[in-house]
Amino acid sequence: MQIKDLLPLIGVIIGGLITSAVTWLNNRNANKRDDQRWERERARDRETELGKREMLTFEHRHTAYVGFLAAWTSKFEETLDPRWSDHDDIETSEEWLDPVWDQRAAVQIYGTPAGVQGCERAWEALAGWVWGSYRGRPKPSREQTQEAIEAFRAVVRRDLAVPE
Repeated sequence: MQIKDLLPLIGVIIGGLITSAVTWLNNRNANKRDDQRWERERARDRETELGKREMLTFEHRHTAYVGFLAAWTSKFEETLDPRWSDHDDIETSEEWLDPVWDQRAAVQIYGTPAGVQGCERAWEALAGWVWGSYRGRPKPSREQTQEAIEAFRAVVRRDLAVPE
């Protein structure tokens, strides 16, 4: 056998190797493109999910703040009723402020640190106003009680600014 007889066989082997190499390179590049596309899609999905979570947190925070303000205002206005001071036997047990307490818990869960702090001051002012003293502090004046809720309202306005 001469080398001339082996040339077609060598040509087929080299052609097969080149075809295999080109196929492998094309598959590798295609896999890289697919991986990059999937990574971009995953990043987009993460951003979408993060945005949804932020909006859900914003909605929960809004509900907690509004609920606390409504419960607080309702109980405070009830104490301003002239009949309130005429009766010393009006029930002012801890359960009487439960609606405010429950909403306070929601603010503690969903509120910002400033919101939680403002809520605590408003709660302490209302509790002191209703019970005469709270946590060893003397009964706050009507103005001090209203200032506490106004400070909380200012925090609420800032916290509930429309998210980007």
